[in-house]
Amino acid sequence: MELTTLLAEAGHVGLRFSIDDDGRLEIVGPRAAEPLARKLLDGYREQLRDWLICDRVAVDWSDSTHWLGGRRPPCVHCGAATYLADDAGQPSHKLCAEHLLGIHLRALLAPTEVRAS
Repeated sequence: MELTTLLAEAGHVGLRFSIDDDGRLEIVGPRAAEPLARKLLDGYREQLRDWLICDRVAVDWSDSTHWLGGRRPPCVHCGAATYLADDAGQPSHKLCAEHLLGIHLRALLAPTEVRAS
């Protein structure tokens, strides 16, 4: 399953992400969502942690599986022609995919406490 789909599902079931004081990724939510949380931790722990720390989503599409071989179908996100495909094989600009992943990830951030100094 593609990461975008997993993040959308995580938001739907009430999972929230945060980084603890030691820099580890934490996912909290209902017990029924534990299999999804485990799938995210097992498959994407470092990537999600890095994105949360840097506040920027960056995907690596350097391998040939993301190249559509000269075809230029419309991007599923913006509609403009693209030479690239996402992890699910759907035509997508890299920037459009990163933007969508960022939206999903920001929606899953646990609220942080505001502390007065």
